[in-house]
Amino acid sequence: MAKQRTEDRTKIMVRANVRDAYERREICILDISTRGLLASASDAPVYGEFIEIEVDDKVLVGQVKWSKEGRFGVVFQQRISVISFLSGDKGSIALPRKAVATTYAKNPMATFDASRQLSQWLQFGVFAAAAFVAAMYIVQAIHAGLGSITIPSGA
Repeated sequence: MAKQRTEDRTKIMVRANVRDAYERREICILDISTRGLLASASDAPVYGEFIEIEVDDKVLVGQVKWSKEGRFGVVFQQRISVISFLSGDKGSIALPRKAVATTYAKNPMATFDASRQLSQWLQFGVFAAAAFVAAMYIVQAIHAGLGSITIPSGA
């Protein structure tokens, strides 16, 4: 089952430059959202790499989340205003933290997914703590059992 998107993407076709650890090269941005973008390149950056995408005087910083057959997806370091990005506004296109919080309030599925992920981590922590405590009891029992063994002398 495909992961449900938390917000719509805006289809665009914008030339940009990407800079990774090795070089700077031209790409084409195919769609964008406040959280990331989809782009194509003849030599796409590799999965996990941190990159800078330059469009006019704007620089978007992000991490490559997937890369396959000349296309790649990037998640931004911080959320952006797609409208400001597309209109070429001068200045920062970063969304203020308050705007980020209201997106979750408008999308109950995003809140549900975040809550579910948190509960899974908490459940993992409880099970890990229980396993650690059980292991300590087993070690103590083995130590106490071995400590009570006596070896007869002269045998």
